[in-house]
Amino acid sequence: SPQDSICIQVEYFDGNNWNLVPENLLPGNSTGIYGDTISINSLDTLLYGNLRVKVLFYRKNQKTPNNPVLHALEVGNLSRVGVFEGSKISLMPFINVSRSVFKGNLTITYLIPSGFDKFSLKIYDINGRCIRDLSKFLLKGKENKIVINNLSKGIYFIKFKAGEYRKDLKVIKVK
Repeated sequence: SPQDSICIQVEYFDGNNWNLVPENLLPGNSTGIYGDTISINSLDTLLYGNLRVKVLFYRKNQKTPNNPVLHALEVGNLSRVGVFEGSKISLMPFINVSRSVFKGNLTITYLIPSGFDKFSLKIYDINGRCIRDLSKFLLKGKENKIVINNLSKGIYFIKFKAGEYRKDLKVIKVK
């Protein structure tokens, strides 16, 4: 079993949802593939034409940092003679919350790649009022965390924008 590893899962878009490519077509995909190369040559491009790759971190031992960050991903094609022709691509922005239902503080984890100039992070209450605009506190270029305290009990919507990327999260504070 892996100690400290990065595993890969390949998903396809069926028009409505992202789903894992079936195990019979890509062995090991359901649990994650631990290898440096994945071949998708056998996939029917009519059915599996729109793919995305999920990169998952597995850490057996506690180390610092306990949440590793992926800074770049090499993507390319293998030529017929075995030479890898890759290029670095910038990471996509992301946002995540520690818990969607929480007590006390809410921790928001996000990444805005260095090349992004337009970004915002706002929290709205159930009535659609912006109660916190955290945009001026956002940092670029690495994974960051913001801890929100003093929210009253209720339902909130977190709206995150970075370039063309948009994500809305619903969180509920309980007592």
